[in-house]
Amino acid sequence: MPSKNKLPDLSVIIPAYNEEQRIEGAVDSLFTALEGAGIDLEAIAVYDTSSDGTEKALERLAARHHAFSYFHNAYEPGVGTAIATGLDRYRGRTAAIYVADAADDPEDLVCLYRKFEEGFDCVFGSRFIEGGSIEDYPQFKLMMNRIINLFLRLAFGLRTNDVTNGFKLYGRHVIDGIKPIKSKGFDIALELPLKAAIRGYSYVVIPTRWHGQPGKRSNMRSMRVAWEYFARILECMHYRLTCLMACP
Repeated sequence: MPSKNKLPDLSVIIPAYNEEQRIEGAVDSLFTALEGAGIDLEAIAVYDTSSDGTEKALERLAARHHAFSYFHNAYEPGVGTAIATGLDRYRGRTAAIYVADAADDPEDLVCLYRKFEEGFDCVFGSRFIEGGSIEDYPQFKLMMNRIINLFLRLAFGLRTNDVTNGFKLYGRHVIDGIKPIKSKGFDIALELPLKAAIRGYSYVVIPTRWHGQPGKRSNMRSMRVAWEYFARILECMHYRLTCLMACP
């Protein structure tokens, strides 16, 4: 456990909405992997007005792990605002977003941090390069993912093909440099890396693995997220123009 007077190596922000059945296993696995790798860790869950027993699960985790804490979303409900709440409160030298349903592999988070130690400002995970993988990914969502990511690569000149993957790690100076965070929903997965790239922070892409939850997903929900992405892309284009005009 990191000392209160020492910055943790890594802060992991975990939005928590209706994750009673999965979040304890996800967080326990996270601590096992990172503490086993000798990484000083703090994990911050942000409770987002769940209708199940998620908060009770968070209380059990706080009793079990001294480096775990949780807060209520300080803004209106939404995954983006929950993450923004965590990014207001974290203490670490670096910050990463981690999903409460254990879709991302905690061993990959160790790899993200080790790559950061080589001197990069950010480390982006990609499920679509050699060594990366996806399991139980809905076909409609996959099609939308590939279309949006192709457009992003062309529009912003990016070197990653998985911008919409929220599994990324940022140095504290990067988070400070791209605030304020404006996203309310899943479009935060775009806002953070696009702003970081636009502002010229260095990044590297490494393979990561994603394990979905079997079962039918709603195509309508995927379409709503796509529209959130579209609005965020337009705003980031404006942000990029503003940054270019501000350059001497």
